[in-house]
Amino acid sequence: MYAACSRWDDAAKMRSLMKSNQVKKFSACSWMEIDGKVHKFTADDKTHPESEVIYLELNRLLRRLEEAGFSLDKSLALHKVDKYRKLHSNCYHSEKLALAFALVRKPHGMAPIRIIKNPGL
Repeated sequence: MYAACSRWDDAAKMRSLMKSNQVKKFSACSWMEIDGKVHKFTADDKTHPESEVIYLELNRLLRRLEEAGFSLDKSLALHKVDKYRKLHSNCYHSEKLALAFALVRKPHGMAPIRIIKNPGL
């Protein structure tokens, strides 16, 4: 909440307090099933065996969006970081990685793409 109000000092104090009290935040993740196998993605994740292809596809999609006139709302990145890092954090969310993977792996016209966000949390 502090970050959303640009109260960066208060946000930093809260993060420090959480760390000193060993409060853990679960990483958001997205899951999907393709060909009977479940695939899990987290933000900025490069552990997937096909991560190189996934990132190529996602970057291709981002370029097409930009060419069509779409621009990301950088105000949604709730950390005090430079513009590049805000853009990066908005581009590589787990669900976007899962979508790019599905577009690479599923033939066009196949069943709908289903991405499950934070299952079990």
